[in-house]
Amino acid sequence: MADDRRLNLDDDSDELTGNLLKDVQAAAEAVRQQRAAVKEEEKRAAAATKSKKQIGLLVVVGAFIVFLISYWIVFARPDNAPNQSVSRPASMQSQENPKVKISTPVTHSYSAPASAPAAGVQPAKDAQVVEHPTDEYEPPSGDAGM
Repeated sequence: MADDRRLNLDDDSDELTGNLLKDVQAAAEAVRQQRAAVKEEEKRAAAATKSKKQIGLLVVVGAFIVFLISYWIVFARPDNAPNQSVSRPASMQSQENPKVKISTPVTHSYSAPASAPAAGVQPAKDAQVVEHPTDEYEPPSGDAGM
């Protein structure tokens, strides 16, 4: 009975060798797939880095062009443009005298002469007269503070 429990390696060696060969081939295929995935990821990272560099370069070139244009507009304009003073606004630079004399109309008032008011009588308030408040400081009423 002791022989029945014993493992007979001679009979099972072909089967074990076949299983081991399949396992090694599967592991080798997994390593190949992993290397291909890593290689593809490195290609994507390199393309992204290249794209970022190109975008940065385009931004720098654009900023430089805008700087050159603004410099040319402010400082390097040709002098054949009309002289314009920086201190005066454009509307005041070329004021010409009018060719036709402009006269303003004169208004005549035909009201009756005002007589002096009697003593102690206040004159009537005109609707056009506006009384302005005093400039003195008045503290707010009813505010006890904090």
